[in-house]
Amino acid sequence: MGDGAIMIMDRTKEEFSVPALASSGGSGGRRYEAMDVFETAGAQRARSNPVAFWRVGSRAITSIEFSPDGQRVAATSEDGALRIIDYLNEALEDVYLSYFGGLTCCAWSDDGRYVAAGGKDDMLTVWSYYEQTIVARCQGHESWVRGVAFDPAGRGAAYRILSVGDDAKLLVWDFSLAALHRPRALGRAGTGGSLQGRQADGPHLRGRPGVREAQAGVVHSRMPQGAVAVLQPLAAEAIHDAPISSLQLSQDLLVTACRRGVVKVWRRPAIG
Repeated sequence: MGDGAIMIMDRTKEEFSVPALASSGGSGGRRYEAMDVFETAGAQRARSNPVAFWRVGSRAITSIEFSPDGQRVAATSEDGALRIIDYLNEALEDVYLSYFGGLTCCAWSDDGRYVAAGGKDDMLTVWSYYEQTIVARCQGHESWVRGVAFDPAGRGAAYRILSVGDDAKLLVWDFSLAALHRPRALGRAGTGGSLQGRQADGPHLRGRPGVREAQAGVVHSRMPQGAVAVLQPLAAEAIHDAPISSLQLSQDLLVTACRRGVVKVWRRPAIG
């Protein structure tokens, strides 16, 4: 939403009730400047939408994506933050910052280990959910990134990412941790040292109705360019005559759309 709120809907429910948090425009209608703000509407009526309502700031939300297991939500915003939210417990887990400018799109890897986001810094950035750190920055776009997707076909131990943007290009990236130069990680407070990260089956931060105080280390420091591995695209191709606004990917098809209203469906070659 344009006011920094996220509303989760259940398409099987026909009734709708406006959460008090939404109708009041937040607590006193104030602006939210801190990056770790997380306000919930609490329990909603069982038979009506929305099933969840969160306010995370004052800037527009540009994309939301559920993790493959449905337990977490990744959300990007014009304030340049990628937020990871525990959906079941309604808790803010992590806030990652773009190199500069707003973020416009995000995607989870199929195993839920990585989140990639693109935005107005003309780059893709890949973060590790469990290690709670940046993995790589992907350079190659010549304008804002508008869509990103992990390839569901899989490449063994490697991950393949596709992205599109205002430069009307489709870019393809391959990465594996074994092939990356891993710089020394910063601590959660941005001081340096090892990063403990989270266990895959570890406990989640629990939320509560109202404005909750974020746990220490929820907002992760912005890593300088020289401290992060940089990936170059495996392939780059102009596929539209106008900025590309959407990218959808399946095992068999690739679908792209541009601002002129042109939708292209690409059949993927068979593997093997």
